[in-house]
Amino acid sequence: IWDGKNILWKPAKDIKKRDKIVRILYRDYDKKSRLIASIIGDGSISIRKDVKNRTADIRYHNKSPELINEFSNVAKMFNYTPYIAETKNNKYYVRLSLTDGRKIINEFPELTGKCFPESIDHSTSVGAFFDDEGCVYLEKIKQRKNVKSNGITKLKFAQKNKKPLYKVHTWLKEFKINSSIRKAYTNYRGSKLPYYEMWIRGRRNIERFAFYIPFFHVEKTRKLIAGLRSYPVVVKKAKIYSMISKKPMF
Repeated sequence: IWDGKNILWKPAKDIKKRDKIVRILYRDYDKKSRLIASIIGDGSISIRKDVKNRTADIRYHNKSPELINEFSNVAKMFNYTPYIAETKNNKYYVRLSLTDGRKIINEFPELTGKCFPESIDHSTSVGAFFDDEGCVYLEKIKQRKNVKSNGITKLKFAQKNKKPLYKVHTWLKEFKINSSIRKAYTNYRGSKLPYYEMWIRGRRNIERFAFYIPFFHVEKTRKLIAGLRSYPVVVKKAKIYSMISKKPMF
């Protein structure tokens, strides 16, 4: 839980309604898959052709210092050389060396088309993509007479490129999570390209997402738990709470 200054670990049985749960790790995750999915989510790839070898300038952009550091630490696990820099509007990016970019592109050529490789771990990739392109919507729901509380209505993924969304849509079916995709509008942030949204609705779909998909964004995790707590306690929700007391492995 978050006490305002530090993250403290508290047994699940002692968690109060007022406690702020900031992070959950449901299980270990595939490091390489998360790295690749993050590049597809908030990453950029610029292919450079020189006389001898084709190189790639790969960067990962995000406003969350936690996600920036996590991307950098995972990159170091594979002996890549990340450089962290800060841009305007309190946004950060991690840049990999051109040599590292060439290695990644050679191993996963699908990245040049911003497509998910089928060989990477599906649940890890969905979680990384949600950290970058997803959001949690809460609204006031009527629990009983004259009493209202925050409840989850839906989760949303959004991107201009529809290929990653359709791949995530397919992978979610493996966990019996239903989702729908629609074209939102064509003038997104000044772009003439179509803009697509994928929605996940319904308590059971959201509970399965929380249980099977590992994601680490602090605010999204807090809102997800806040919404789940408004629903009646079920078996899967109890399992989620029991895992909160376990210290993350990252």
